[in-house]
Amino acid sequence: MAHKYGNFAAAFAVHQTDWTAAIAKWGYVGNYCPQIRSAADSGSWKDALYKCSYALWNVYTVFEQLNDFYGGAADQSARMESLYWAAQEPAGAEITFDAVINVMLTANPDQIKYFVGLLDAYRQSIWNKPYNQEFFAALARGFMEWG
Repeated sequence: MAHKYGNFAAAFAVHQTDWTAAIAKWGYVGNYCPQIRSAADSGSWKDALYKCSYALWNVYTVFEQLNDFYGGAADQSARMESLYWAAQEPAGAEITFDAVINVMLTANPDQIKYFVGLLDAYRQSIWNKPYNQEFFAALARGFMEWG
């Protein structure tokens, strides 16, 4: 089956609308609970039953909206389509080696200390681990070819 939404923004907008509607309906449930109790206490069972059924209907619709059970197909669900398109669409910025170097050159002293501390901790964590001479020799030969 074809996707119901063509991108993240479209799917997420519907999901947000459903979420807002579900929260409103949950508020209705909260409002009806004391009314149900009051009607039952006063002996107005018909009114209490009506309000109870309305509250239960809202609980059901909240559950339906939050769980996005519209037809059972993931490609028709705003929530599932949001997750799908978020994974498909590229992130805001590509991380390149040049970008990393530029960030490091503009880092403040606290950021540099933190970064060096992480590198030193990583280096210490592998200090007593087995050393793969063939792999690192091949890596060194690759770096030597640059020059």
